Amino acid sequence: MLQKSNGFTMVEMLISLVVFMMISLFVLQIFLVMYPNGITNKQLHHKEWEVFSIQLQKELRESKNQTVKNNKLYLLTNGSVASVELYQNIVRRQVEGLGHEILLQNVADFQVNQKGNQISVKVTDYSGKQYSRTFHPYFKKEFNVNEE
Repeated sequence: MLQKSNGFTMVEMLISLVVFMMISLFVLQIFLVMYPNGITNKQLHHKEWEVFSIQLQKELRESKNQTVKNNKLYLLTNGSVASVELYQNIVRRQVEGLGHEILLQNVADFQVNQKGNQISVKVTDYSGKQYSRTFHPYFKKEFNVNEE
């Protein structure tokens, strides 16, 4: 006496899983054809700029000396020199020329200028939007930087 129950067998479940996986792969391939370079945001996020500004202000406050040379900001803190510069499409921070701390991404242009007791930073993202901020460090004393 064989009874037939209405339900899925293991084979039917495996076939359903294979069909689902194939459809998922095709959808992924269609997405990759439609967006070959992926979806990238070419703008700086407003919060990202705020965090960068606050972090740079804190570093300027803690530094004993600041100088700008070749569009790089150098900060002397506790005997070590930290630099903030444009590297490819990011603004990065290095200490003694070592490390790679990313401060901002999607940056088309980065300009830093020192005028008296003011340090001004101007950033342009890939969409053309400009962000700028002027800092007033507590200590204003330039020092010589040996670039490698």
